[in-house]
Amino acid sequence: MSKILLIDDSSVNNFLLESILEDKGHDISATNDPEEGVEMVKQIMPDLILLDVMMPIMDGFDVLSKIREDQTTKDIPVIMVTADLSFASKKRATEIGISDYILKPVDIDDVCEKVESVLKLNQI
Repeated sequence: MSKILLIDDSSVNNFLLESILEDKGHDISATNDPEEGVEMVKQIMPDLILLDVMMPIMDGFDVLSKIREDQTTKDIPVIMVTADLSFASKKRATEIGISDYILKPVDIDDVCEKVESVLKLNQI
């Protein structure tokens, strides 16, 4: 069973992703607060993080930067969950180090495929 952390300011999105991934046997933790999410990464040490891009206070890029700056969390795979697939957004996320993208609104098959692919690639 893989540990997955969801960080999205929308509790509806977190609930949807949590439902999808728990049905696949994953252990899910979630938060609507990006700052809390950074702390939860250190506490939980998840096998994978699904991270929203557009959030108030701290956006997904800031969260990802903080995760990558910490030596204990820098290698945790991250899938960005976003409606913004602009070239600038993709470039920035790639430079910081994402594993993949999931486009909003989420497609159940796409979520499952990408999560399993990233976990398998990281042999979790």
